[in-house]
Amino acid sequence: MGLLVAMVIAASLGWIVRYLLPNRETYGVALTAGVSAAVTGLVWSGLLFWADMYSEQAGIWLISIGAGLVVAMIVPFVAGARRPKRDERLLEELMKQSA
Repeated sequence: MGLLVAMVIAASLGWIVRYLLPNRETYGVALTAGVSAAVTGLVWSGLLFWADMYSEQAGIWLISIGAGLVVAMIVPFVAGARRPKRDERLLEELMKQSA
C-alpha cells in the first residue's frame, strides 16, 4: 500500500513540475507524471528488496519520491532539446516527398 501512495505522490509532483519548467509544449501532459511515478516505483522496490528498508521508514519515502522528482525535472530539458530538431528533420523529409 505504501508503494501505491508513494507513486501517487510522485505522479502529482511530476505533474506540477510540468507547469514549472520550460518546453512543456514539446512533450505530452502525462510524461513527467508517468516518469516520476515509474522511477519512484523502481527505486522503492530496489530499496525494499536490496537495501532492506521498510515502508515505515522515512528514508524510503524521501529517497524514492526524491529520485522520481529529480528525473521528472530532467525529462523536460531532454525532450525540449530533441523534439524541435526531430520535427524540423521530419518536415524536411515530408517536403521532399511532396515535391
